[in-house]
Amino acid sequence: MFRRLVKANPDGRTYGLDLSPNMAAHTLRVARKACPQAEAHCGAVDVRNLPFRSGSFDAVMCCYLLELLSQDDIQRTLREIRRVLRPDGKFSLVVIGQNVKMFNHLYTVGGSLVPAFWGRQVESSVPELIREAGMRVVTDRFVRQGFYPSRVLVAENAAAQTAVKNRPAHLRTARNGR
Repeated sequence: MFRRLVKANPDGRTYGLDLSPNMAAHTLRVARKACPQAEAHCGAVDVRNLPFRSGSFDAVMCCYLLELLSQDDIQRTLREIRRVLRPDGKFSLVVIGQNVKMFNHLYTVGGSLVPAFWGRQVESSVPELIREAGMRVVTDRFVRQGFYPSRVLVAENAAAQTAVKNRPAHLRTARNGR
């Protein structure tokens, strides 16, 4: 996924994060091999305490992470993501979907056998947790990758609504089409 993000952002800076230093280094090597001219960075970082200034990012993407965190850590992580987003920033989130009965059963069994790898399903609570963190869900859809169900949500920093309301009318219309 990081390689794809780097390719989609050839003129910007793309940061990848992983808790594992080895995985972060591997991910960075793969991305730099595919896009040697891109400004790509990947490091071992705990998402609960992001080492970036507030308002640093236009976009943040998170894939299949929340399932591995406790409820408190999910809330803390979402607040950190909102903090590093610019007022008009977007947050894209992919979580394991809970919309396939057989998959849910297998996931429950796998989670009980190897919880550190499988985690737990959190999909049904995620929209409310995003709202509680100060973001607004603007897109919410289910997709299936083979047998693997996923839910993809896109949220915007709630500060974007305040920023839009406080802009002069001529800029609101030109920039947002409203």
